[in-house]
Amino acid sequence: MTDAEVLRKVVIKATDFNWSEFAIEVLDYQPSYGCDLDTFINYIVTDHTYIIMLFDYSFAKALWGEQFVEFEVPVFSEKGQTYAEHKTCKQIAWKHYLQRMVLHKKRIDYLRRFIE
Repeated sequence: MTDAEVLRKVVIKATDFNWSEFAIEVLDYQPSYGCDLDTFINYIVTDHTYIIMLFDYSFAKALWGEQFVEFEVPVFSEKGQTYAEHKTCKQIAWKHYLQRMVLHKKRIDYLRRFIE
């Protein structure tokens, strides 16, 4: 699946959950005024404005939601050595996944797991 196809699917998913304000105002995605989805995707891939979209809070909320997700983190000793145990934490989904995506060099590859 190409980067454009991945972006197309995440935009559709986010739009299905009421993401549109940012796309219309900042990225000029206006399907009712003649800018179809494929034109929009080609535009943001070509000039790399998809990065702006990916880090927009409204996009993240629409894509991942505001429910809580649980994840585990290692427990460290005072000397910085990892113990064999983990602590379970909770965080709002969109914040959690957005923070994880920041750490990836290829953000679109990170998104692939949410659409396949």
